Amino acid sequence: SVTMESFAKDLQDCVEMGQATIRDLITNHKGRPLRIATHSRSGTLAKILAPFAAAETSSSSSCEIVCSQSTPGNEGELMAQDLNVRWVRDEEMEELLANGKFDVLLVGSDCVVLPLDQMANKVGTKRLCEIAQQQQGTLVVCCADRWKIWEDVFPPPIEEDLFELVPLKLVSKLLVPGLT
Repeated sequence: SVTMESFAKDLQDCVEMGQATIRDLITNHKGRPLRIATHSRSGTLAKILAPFAAAETSSSSSCEIVCSQSTPGNEGELMAQDLNVRWVRDEEMEELLANGKFDVLLVGSDCVVLPLDQMANKVGTKRLCEIAQQQQGTLVVCCADRWKIWEDVFPPPIEEDLFELVPLKLVSKLLVPGLT
């Protein structure tokens, strides 16, 4: 049965999985800080990135985090404020990704539709994933807790001006605790 404790544990598992992935990437990435791009605003991603963002202010930082503005709504700008990191306009994020300026595009998901091999997320996510996938060495990581899994063949209704479906084939690594 679902309780607040089980929900909190699942969320914490997702955060730990995301942080472990970033730590592994940092360990295997030598020579300069790991460059992480994000899109939109996610409480889960904020928890994952918080310790890395706090360390970013030190001279020996192991990563650099940049959020896209995420229009409409500018959620990425808010995420950048939450983490005290830099944000850039959506067009600039596309350009930076296209020029190989990031090692990782880290996104959350409002819903992972397993039967369709898609996820739903903020408008603009699909384009960023497509650009990142074209770059050799740019990893696309999607983190979601298991409560975001949708097992129906019909996706949930989404507001098309705010959300879009993104094929999971554009995601290098899907991190969902308990999903094999």
